[in-house]
Amino acid sequence: MGPLSWHLVDIGGDCRYWPMSAWLQFECGWRELSKYPPLSHEYQTQLDFHALGITALQILAALSPPANKESTGSITPQIKALQVAWDQYWQNVTGFWQRLLNVFRTGGDQNALKVACIDDGVHNIVGANLAALRSAIRNAFDACNAAGTEAYLRQLCPLFAALLELVSSGGTVGFKESRGPSTWQDVYRLISVGESHLGVQEVQTEPHHISPVVVHELHS
Repeated sequence: MGPLSWHLVDIGGDCRYWPMSAWLQFECGWRELSKYPPLSHEYQTQLDFHALGITALQILAALSPPANKESTGSITPQIKALQVAWDQYWQNVTGFWQRLLNVFRTGGDQNALKVACIDDGVHNIVGANLAALRSAIRNAFDACNAAGTEAYLRQLCPLFAALLELVSSGGTVGFKESRGPSTWQDVYRLISVGESHLGVQEVQTEPHHISPVVVHELHS
């Protein structure tokens, strides 16, 4: 998929790893998507980054204590909040995935499926969940990077920084949200901080809290 052909190729793959823009493309097509430049740009540039970020979050959640388990003091409230945000996201997208899978496996009506997704506002639900995830990742990074934090928590800072570079929410992406689209060099630089003698503060930046795009008045 390139800059001249992205609108000619249907979205595919496991929808649990799609960003908001991929859902809008699936539901309404590229013409509707093009009405929202941040989403169009996200769709053209961030699909691989985003899918990798969601996969990394999935692994992190699988290796962490359940969010509903009583805290033992080994994790911060911010990391527990990240687990809660992840659980909400994964619960929602798994339901959407099962709906799509059933239709495709049984040869069901794909147009009716798209209409149902539009009526349910699936793209905006996913966008809101991803915005909550990014906020939780940012808070977890800040907590682990605070002065006096224990060493084992500070070691998580490069991971959270890289996740911010990977996971997109309605066109909002990056550790430094105002800088532009992610590159693999940026991801490598952030995740490698813990392997060098550089301080994490050298890559820290204040969050910009950009509001996620909300798509209004879709007609099925």
